[in-house]
Amino acid sequence: MSRRELLADAAISVVAQGGLKRLTHRAVDASAGVPTGTTSNYWNSRQALVDAMIARLEELDFAVWRATVPPEDLDELLGGLANAIAMLASEKPDLVRVRLALFLDHGDRFARAHGRVRGVLAGLLERHGVPDAATTAALIADLCDGVLLHSVTVRSEPIDVDGLARAFRALVGASATRGGL
Repeated sequence: MSRRELLADAAISVVAQGGLKRLTHRAVDASAGVPTGTTSNYWNSRQALVDAMIARLEELDFAVWRATVPPEDLDELLGGLANAIAMLASEKPDLVRVRLALFLDHGDRFARAHGRVRGVLAGLLERHGVPDAATTAALIADLCDGVLLHSVTVRSEPIDVDGLARAFRALVGASATRGGL
């Protein structure tokens, strides 16, 4: 793991434990166990530190995708995506909380990373012949965000992976039936 990854992960940990109000360069240094000033040598402003966290969350999202979302078959793709969402909710709830906090407080900056994730999903759907893949990908991403929000706030039971995959298939089916949503 690079020093940048270590510090970005420490920043994520600081926010997961204390919210964005606790995010300071000094707090990240302490969390990472590095000398004071190290984080500010990499990112000299709070906004640069937030941008680094957003980039790191995007990297971690894609790592989960690569591990759980097989792109060869549409049905497997949608099932894998449902598994990825369930895994994030159950195994990495702190990442979900940080993502949501950044969404709320830094939506303009987070939107670019979120757009790239939607773009990758749209490309995969398009490759499988889904009409209006961009709209379908946006709706699937919206559903994922809602499911993740509920997983860390109001839901006490695990995500129904099969039910979520069915919901994804229903969105894809609606797109195919109408020639696009």
